[in-house]
Amino acid sequence: MDSGVLVFLIVAGFLAAFIDSMVGGGGAISIPAFLIAGLPPHTALGTNKLAASASSFSATVQYARAGTLVPRLCFLMVPFSALGAVVGVEIILALDPSIVEGLVIVLMGVMTVYVLWRKEFGAVDTFGGASWRSVALATVLGFLIGAYDGFLGPGSGSFFIFMLIGVLGFGFVRAAGHGRVLNLGANVAALAYFWVHGQVLIVEGATMGVGMLGGAWLGARTGIRYGSTWLKPLFVIITVVMMARLLGFPSAVW
Repeated sequence: MDSGVLVFLIVAGFLAAFIDSMVGGGGAISIPAFLIAGLPPHTALGTNKLAASASSFSATVQYARAGTLVPRLCFLMVPFSALGAVVGVEIILALDPSIVEGLVIVLMGVMTVYVLWRKEFGAVDTFGGASWRSVALATVLGFLIGAYDGFLGPGSGSFFIFMLIGVLGFGFVRAAGHGRVLNLGANVAALAYFWVHGQVLIVEGATMGVGMLGGAWLGARTGIRYGSTWLKPLFVIITVVMMARLLGFPSAVW
């Protein structure tokens, strides 16, 4: 592969992971980057999982070091997000992903309006422990979001954050950290499944992965330092951008 393309993948990976490690949505940058580099759609999705696994791991380490994670919740929820991702990959290998794009756009719109309407949403961390009922609901939703992550991907991190704030009462920083853990489980599971089906390119994925390691490290540290002051408005901005991307507007710049 041309060296210019490899440099492009590193830069795109850095930007994608920087944003993704804070509020999700990095797939809206990384997947188009692989398509621009000439990868077929299914291969682009599979190779993106290799790079995204590096990003999620790097961000998870930073959030863990900052003490934002609840290990017991992570151990309970990650297997279900991973299982969901495997189900999603099985579906994507058989179907056209455009089938679910309309639903995703509607959900993102509702999510954005809700965050803007409820000024206190995610601003204060009210988590003081979780009931089995809330954990069970979060696990089910984590499975569904994991399935979407394996099926298509862009916006899954944002959905994880929204779910964790709404169901468990996390603030944006804690939700971002746990969202990275759930994404890591989903990414690794989806990567393994894509790999078995021969849809992962090592060089391209590892190249973007290098950029993503750095971007996720810096993004996670930025999110931890500035908290909801940055994360909430960035969450809204990235969600709106992803809706525009899925709608194909403006097509000239995508």
